[in-house]
Amino acid sequence: RGLLVGNGSMVAAVATATGAAPAVAGKPAAPIMREVLARSRSRRPLLIGDRLDTDIEGANAVGIDSLLVLTGVTTARALLMAPPERRPTYVVGDLTGISAPASSLRIGRQPGWQVTVAEHRVTVDPKGETDLPSLLPALCHAVWTADVGGLDLRISSGDAETSVLLDRLGLTGR
Repeated sequence: RGLLVGNGSMVAAVATATGAAPAVAGKPAAPIMREVLARSRSRRPLLIGDRLDTDIEGANAVGIDSLLVLTGVTTARALLMAPPERRPTYVVGDLTGISAPASSLRIGRQPGWQVTVAEHRVTVDPKGETDLPSLLPALCHAVWTADVGGLDLRISSGDAETSVLLDRLGLTGR
């Protein structure tokens, strides 16, 4: 049925009606995240989520790694425009890619991709052996490093197969 109103909207309505500021415990607020970490007793936690504004921001609020899965509200374009507090450690297009090596999902330079950023133009080309899951982490790294996420980016490739991949991610056609 599409996007629905979240609980934050209801909290805002009650806060406006009462004039009282609520103590927030849900994502992305740190209290709930700290409680989960304490109860889990995990040594190397990884938050897996599909929203930048709750899951990923919540993980960043308590300093743990996060994996964004693009199966929910967040789009690849929104990810490229994400402010620092909403940037994941890892990213994958869908759950089938979750078994890829962690190094190919980690945001950063990727050996199979050459990403060039010049103003609002981003060019992506394969170099050597490419790894599909590593395309988006390579793109994020280049865009975030160049600090152009707020621009209307034009993303393209001279390679036909890469162009198809970019199109599947919803990153072409602008």
